[in-house]
Amino acid sequence: MGILDRFVPRRRPRGAAAPPSGSGAETDFGLPARGRIETYVIEDAVGTLRLDSGALFKFGRSGCRDFEPVVGAGVIVEQALPGARGPRATAIGLDPDLADYDALLEARDAQRGIPSRRRAPDEVAEEARQIRLVSVLKLLRLEPISA
Repeated sequence: MGILDRFVPRRRPRGAAAPPSGSGAETDFGLPARGRIETYVIEDAVGTLRLDSGALFKFGRSGCRDFEPVVGAGVIVEQALPGARGPRATAIGLDPDLADYDALLEARDAQRGIPSRRRAPDEVAEEARQIRLVSVLKLLRLEPISA
């Protein structure tokens, strides 16, 4: 064995079969499946979730579709990939049947000192009136379209 043999990958002999890939067996996790987020570290944007079947998956914020992950939230894992340290969920959606997401998010934000995102109906109505006024004023300043 020469010194370079340690660093140069071995070539496969001619006629040898390539390892199977894309067979589906290594990525068949019974998905889509329901579960709950067990841990989530905001600073690292990573966490773990457990499916109803008991399987533990790692995930990252980038895999969450249209929601902010929060511990205890019900999710549906749609896609996953095998990893060296266990399966990793790559596409996660919020479970529409579980309505506790807003309360969990508010509790987490209150614990971290973040003000509530909920607003009173009169605040929302006032903002809508202001937007309407600005829209009308902009319409009045537009030049007529010449044919």
